[in-house]
Amino acid sequence: MSSRSGLGSSPPSRGGTRGPSAASSRRGTGASIPSRLTSASKPGTAGSTTGSNKKGASSKKKKKKKKAKPILEEPKFVRDLIMKVNLGDAEWVRNFLTSPEYIGKYDMNQTAGEALVQAAAKNHGNIVQILLEAGANPNLANGKALQRASLNGAVEACEALLNGGGDPNCASDFAAYVPLHYAAQVGSLPVVRVLLDRGATVDLPCHADQCGPFNGWNALHFAADGGHLPVVQALLDAGAQIDAPNSNGDTPLSIAAERGQWDVLRWLVAAGANIHAARRGLSVVQWCIYRASAPSVQFLVSYGAHPALDGRAMWFPESLTLKQVIYQQFSESVYDEIDLAIYRGGKQALEREAKKKLIASLQWETAPVFDPYSFDTTPTTQIRSFPPHIVAMIASYEM
Repeated sequence: MSSRSGLGSSPPSRGGTRGPSAASSRRGTGASIPSRLTSASKPGTAGSTTGSNKKGASSKKKKKKKKAKPILEEPKFVRDLIMKVNLGDAEWVRNFLTSPEYIGKYDMNQTAGEALVQAAAKNHGNIVQILLEAGANPNLANGKALQRASLNGAVEACEALLNGGGDPNCASDFAAYVPLHYAAQVGSLPVVRVLLDRGATVDLPCHADQCGPFNGWNALHFAADGGHLPVVQALLDAGAQIDAPNSNGDTPLSIAAERGQWDVLRWLVAAGANIHAARRGLSVVQWCIYRASAPSVQFLVSYGAHPALDGRAMWFPESLTLKQVIYQQFSESVYDEIDLAIYRGGKQALEREAKKKLIASLQWETAPVFDPYSFDTTPTTQIRSFPPHIVAMIASYEM
């Protein structure tokens, strides 16, 4: 048995020895030393229990995390006010703002500013009026309330804000969007008319270099981009420049052509827009070819547009021409349809020019007019003819 054990001692009991002593015996050392004696024999050393406890306590003190600051929440009455505004409870809002618990104790613009924005966004015109009568500023936060109302087409809220002193040209602090931009973008004709009647500047652009793809856009650009023809007509009636460029030189017509807004495109061309305008390397008629809109191609060519099928744009793959792109994206039959539209449009252009010459050559003599205060008894006559704009209108009447 002793030869088998290797240490000359009896084998361990069934339960075995636990703790550090068992580890030392397995390593083949001498008699085991209790851990209590080891720690007590060298007090203050790194391995002692007292030293480790002290270090542990000090490390805990150093690593003690700071308590997070409590989140400052809005008072409960502010949350209740916003909730009631969203629900459209005008009676509750009026009673609360006129209660002794509120009057003279809180700043209206700090406690009800967001409530005014929510009321405007929900088109609660009566609540907007109540908040304004209680002292809310309609131009708070750069006119955010009027901008939200214009974006949502809330005409009643817009009227209430403008009646309360709202600025129709209030611009956002970063992109300089004004309410008319939002209303034109969503195509809200009633809001557009209200803003124009209250003095909104029709050609006011947004920021020139802070709006990404919309740099320098005005309301007419947004309306043409969205295809809102009634808004486009209202803006032009209010004096908007039909060929106003944005920061990149794009006109409303070129934007409408890229977006495929054919109704807006036809109306702008008939109203006198420049058909040779370009956007992103393509002219108006080239955009119509790229969009495979044969009727629009024929319409533009009949007004004098020059389709250049060999034109290239920087974003075309592998420097292909417009003709090659049409072949690649569509089919040969689509190209044949566009080619036929170009031919028909050119024929209509020649017919229109001939009609203009014929109408311009028409002259007539007015009836004799006698002047009773003149001693000359010879009646006077005048030779009349059509003005150029009337000639152009009559010549394009069939379109």
